[in-house]
Formats: sequence, C-alpha cells, structure tokens
Amino acid sequence: MADSVVCRDSNQNDIKPGDILKFQREAFFHYAVYIGEGMVVHQTCDQGVLKQSLGDVIQQCSFYIDNSLDLEISPKTRTQIVSDALSRVGRRGYHILTSNCEHFATWCRNGQARCKQIGEKIKQGVISVSSAGPGSVSSSSSKGSDVAAADVFCMGCTSVSKAKQQ
Repeated sequence: MADSVVCRDSNQNDIKPGDILKFQREAFFHYAVYIGEGMVVHQTCDQGVLKQSLGDVIQQCSFYIDNSLDLEISPKTRTQIVSDALSRVGRRGYHILTSNCEHFATWCRNGQARCKQIGEKIKQGVISVSSAGPGSVSSSSSKGSDVAAADVFCMGCTSVSKAKQQ
C-alpha cells in the first residue's frame, strides 16, 4: 500500500495508477484519481467527470497522494480503480454534500463514496446545513448565501478550461 498521505509537488515519480490525489485549493481540497501516463479522472461541478492531464489539474498547487481511506476499507485492484474511474467520464450529477470530487475518488478506489472534508467544515462552523432541506448549505463567508457557499465549494472542483477563462 502506498503511504496514506504523501506531500508532492509536480513530481510524478511515486504516483501509481489508482492513487487518489488531493490538491490544495484556496479553502478546500480537490480530489482526482490518477490513471497513469500523466492523466487523472476527476469530478467537477460544472462539466461532470473529466479525464485531464495531471499538469492541467494541478494549476500550480501542491498535491498529495491520499489513500488514507485504505486504513478502513481495502482498496480495489489498481486495474479496477482505473476502469471504474474511466467508466464515469462524462457523467454529471455533482452535489456538494452527496456527490463531489472526494466522493467520486473514494468510490473509485475503495468502493464507498466518502467525503471527510465536508464533515470537517461543518464541525468547524465554516458551513452549515440549512433547515431548508437536503443540499441547502450556508457559509460563514461575508456573502452568507447558499449561492456563496456553493461557489466556495466549486472553486476547487471547477474544470480547468472554465477556471482559465475566469
């Protein structure tokens, strides 16, 4: 098993197909599955599940190999992880609380869609789940609206092509 969380910059030497990569963004992390040959598959909020080059997704951020869920749930074979990730390319249906980039990556690797960072942000009071119903969130940001909270989450999960346009 690979180290559970290993700090890397743009060096790809230790990354293996099937590893989950965790990218540092402004307020949140973005997750992708490395599939080999410098490519990743990841879920975005605006364009669904994409296959892109690791260099494009890095966006000059630091990233980590994060296979930490392996300590709780055995990973699939590397071949199966890559196959499952590729099978979802083009799929849409991003949801901040139930189907985000971390859910996608952990489903591909471990067979269970899990997201630790959302729970942590709720515990820290950075976001809250609204009584308005499932999927309604609010942010402690100065904007304070559900839309602002969605914008904060999506900053890490926006596709590279859209991010470059902004």
